[in-house]
Amino acid sequence: MTESPLQAADDMVVTLAYDLYLDDDELIDSSEEFGPLEYLHGHNQILPGLERAVTGLVVGDSIEVGVPPERAYGTRVEDSLEVIPRQAFPDDLEMEVGMELELVDSETGAEMVAYISDIGPDAVMIDFNHPLAGETLFFEVKVLEIRPATAEELAHGHVHSHGEHES
Repeated sequence: MTESPLQAADDMVVTLAYDLYLDDDELIDSSEEFGPLEYLHGHNQILPGLERAVTGLVVGDSIEVGVPPERAYGTRVEDSLEVIPRQAFPDDLEMEVGMELELVDSETGAEMVAYISDIGPDAVMIDFNHPLAGETLFFEVKVLEIRPATAEELAHGHVHSHGEHES
């Protein structure tokens, strides 16, 4: 009796090669540049729409999948822009459009992520939408490896790279 191959399922470590395109066929991300994506399946570490499409695949499987905004970075909220005086930023901060900022609400202490959308001489416009909000994302994915997560990975809720350990 032969053992059936491991499938991408909850609590499995899955390694993917991928290319990510926008609907105009613009390649915006690829594992060719940064190496394969390794994640703990079922633990909200990748986009819900992509994880759903990968579920049940085995090593060697390839798929193409379109992920709508609702299953990716959400729809754009148009009133999520804010203008902040330039002097509110540290003088040595080298700002660029698209740069991610981690902000803290001075009233609630809540942490928020925003992105610089425009830089003027006196003010900076930030956008609380993710840069890919409102976009349908198209993935070409190949499953490279699947293995059971270790007890430590499950306890920590993330993959430990080879040789990584917590102190």
